Amino acid sequence: MHRHRKSADSNLRRWLIKLVEVGVLETHKVDDGKLTSNGSNMYKLVVDLGPVAPIVRSGGQVFDPNSSAIIKPKNTGTPASAAVYGGANDAVIEKFNAKREEIGTKALAEALGITDSAVRMISTATIQSDTDI
Repeated sequence: MHRHRKSADSNLRRWLIKLVEVGVLETHKVDDGKLTSNGSNMYKLVVDLGPVAPIVRSGGQVFDPNSSAIIKPKNTGTPASAAVYGGANDAVIEKFNAKREEIGTKALAEALGITDSAVRMISTATIQSDTDI
């Protein structure tokens, strides 16, 4: 039974990562209170595709059975960490950059619990419309 649990956990992790890559979910780290941990991921639904869950096919494509369509990755060619921010819009990025100018990169990174390089990556991100599924 333990072997099946590991397999189920691994499958769920891969499914969540794919949904982040295509912009259906967003994720961010939260402190889990463990001294030796990097934290846990929290996921947020960004695009509600309908009542039937998306399917990750063996080739890595994400299929939406509600629309019978393949959902294309929003951030092709960018690091997987950039996919976290794929559901943002231009107004959010503008506010983010205004706050960065106001308090600085380091202070913003500390406030958000992310690295300085992640702040720089977000501020220079090319944002795609949520309707480009």
